[in-house]
Amino acid sequence: MAAGSGVAEAAGVEVGKPAPALKVKWVQPAVGAAGSWEELRGKVVVLEFWTTWCAPCVAAIPHLNELATKFEGRVQFISISNEDEEVVREFLGDKPIAGWVGLDTDRSMWKGFAVEGIPHTVLVGPEGNVLAETRPEGFTEEMLEAVVAGKIAEVREKLPKASGAIDAFAGMRSGESSEALLEAWIRPHQPSNMMGVKRANNEILMRGMGLREIIGNGLGISFERVMLPEELAQQDYDLVVRVPDARAEMLKTVLRQTLEVGLGLQLRQETREAEVWVLAAPQGRTAALRQPTTKGGSAARRMRGMLEGRYSSTVDLARMLESALGKPVVDETGIEGTFHFDLKWDEEKTESVVVAVREQLGLELREARRPIEFMVVELEERPKAGE
Repeated sequence: MAAGSGVAEAAGVEVGKPAPALKVKWVQPAVGAAGSWEELRGKVVVLEFWTTWCAPCVAAIPHLNELATKFEGRVQFISISNEDEEVVREFLGDKPIAGWVGLDTDRSMWKGFAVEGIPHTVLVGPEGNVLAETRPEGFTEEMLEAVVAGKIAEVREKLPKASGAIDAFAGMRSGESSEALLEAWIRPHQPSNMMGVKRANNEILMRGMGLREIIGNGLGISFERVMLPEELAQQDYDLVVRVPDARAEMLKTVLRQTLEVGLGLQLRQETREAEVWVLAAPQGRTAALRQPTTKGGSAARRMRGMLEGRYSSTVDLARMLESALGKPVVDETGIEGTFHFDLKWDEEKTESVVVAVREQLGLELREARRPIEFMVVELEERPKAGE
């Protein structure tokens, strides 16, 4: 591809070549969906890789639905998730998706299209060849009209780059990382406008993250429960920690050791009394939490002024509210089980979260003091020269 092109090409899929096999289990429609690219010959296809837990993916659904409606009969929209069928069906009951929805049960399509970051949009032409890769948010009606008219070369430069995860984390592994049994390093963030977090079962990559974000994301701790001196909060870092698949349970341990050895930090858990919000269920009132009708794994999404939980407990809800309220939230509802819930508030007004929890969920948030376990971060004291 020519330098400066706005379309990213990931290894494993090549623009202009036949698209990897269409191999999915159809959730929508139950019958009538194509089983191969040959059956779709003559139509432009917008192939969207997504998951229910991916906030940008969910945010793009209304835009894609609008395009799917306007181009019905001319363009086939296909949304591909790699999640369990029950989770996707439950999601579709709350948030319909226009077009076809399929499951990549063995991840063969994700591998075939080299999908490393989502949302990831692929345009497939009438002959079954890959036309371009992009992201949904900058893909307009005018661009799609041009694609349908066969003018793909005119819009390639305008398309947003595909898979931000590929761009953001390119080059963050060592050249021999595919051979390495263990890889762990941290460095001051290299000048760049890219930042983000990418994690898998046995690795975590971060670019342009502060210590609070690294510790919170890496060790699974709420940012509001990480305490560090102001001077440690000024620097951003790039970090890679990768362990063998068979030792994935050691990932957090190695990450913590990387911070302690690489930056000379001391990390310790300490219980302190602190100001908190207490999440409570008022006596005589039933919380407006929806009981799931199917089984599924816990999932949550936090977007600007909005929080969605699926198969989540009130403990999960309290944890998710911490970032919106800026301090710890303690669950004292006494409510057991898992639920679905949706919460919306005015992002500019913290107090609107309290009102939203009361009016939309039937729960109360009350200010109080409680003993809270924090992760305390300090610089290691080293002996001075000559001592």
